[in-house]
Amino acid sequence: MKVIVNPCAGGGRAGRETKSLPLALRREGLSGEVFETKEPGHAIEIAKRFVVEGEECIAVMGGDGTFAEVVNAVVGHRVRLGLIAMGSGNDLARSLGLPRNNLSESIRVIARGETLAMDVGWERERVFVSSLGVGFPAAVGEKTKEIGLYRGSALFLAAMFRALRQLTPIDVKLVVDGQQSDRRVVALIIQNTPFTGGGLHTAPEARVDDGFLDVVLVYEVGRINLAWNLPRIYRGTHTNHPKFNHLRCKSVSVESSTPARKLFDGDLVGELPLECKVIPAAVQVLCRVVE
Repeated sequence: MKVIVNPCAGGGRAGRETKSLPLALRREGLSGEVFETKEPGHAIEIAKRFVVEGEECIAVMGGDGTFAEVVNAVVGHRVRLGLIAMGSGNDLARSLGLPRNNLSESIRVIARGETLAMDVGWERERVFVSSLGVGFPAAVGEKTKEIGLYRGSALFLAAMFRALRQLTPIDVKLVVDGQQSDRRVVALIIQNTPFTGGGLHTAPEARVDDGFLDVVLVYEVGRINLAWNLPRIYRGTHTNHPKFNHLRCKSVSVESSTPARKLFDGDLVGELPLECKVIPAAVQVLCRVVE
């Protein structure tokens, strides 16, 4: 088995845990070679090489962004993926009920688990496993890069309150499964998982294996109103709020005359427009422990 590690994930947590990997693997009867990433996009290169070499199982130690890079390389190939969630958000692990920031328990799932055929979102030439956001989510993503004092949910919460200062609505042309509408939103999130943003339960009905994407729209809303409702979003009880809307679809495209950045699984990549579709059962993820 090969293990791809992003040593910077989780504020360096993954790097610090790397030295404990060999023993954790041996305890579960596994052996593996460890490969550390050097820069964004490096995990894609490493995983592509493993696919060519015929590797059957790849473990990823890092956050959602690192895992998504590996998924970009293995979509369409018969490779099982294990997740050792050590990121700041860990929304995929949270959504799958996997251990978070726990090396030994994560290895246990990889050693004893069975696979789940998981959907992914495909936006032109890039895959996302958890979410793709524009507007407020992208602003939060920018702020997380600026803040170095926090980790985990505290990091995202601090970034959200900083991003609220520049909460700005944008006009978008939205096409969902061929049906067009014009909307004015402060946030638009296309989700494969129920959780995003380090634990925000924005799409409680989303499932990673249902063959659909879930689109969460937050219409024009004031800073105080949005901040006041953050606890409800964490609990997933915000869905009846008049400024929130939820759509399920196979494909979605978004255009805007206002420049707006795109946030893929915590990574800022490109700007609108976007064209997105679901790829059902695209990857095999080890996530159910068999006793």
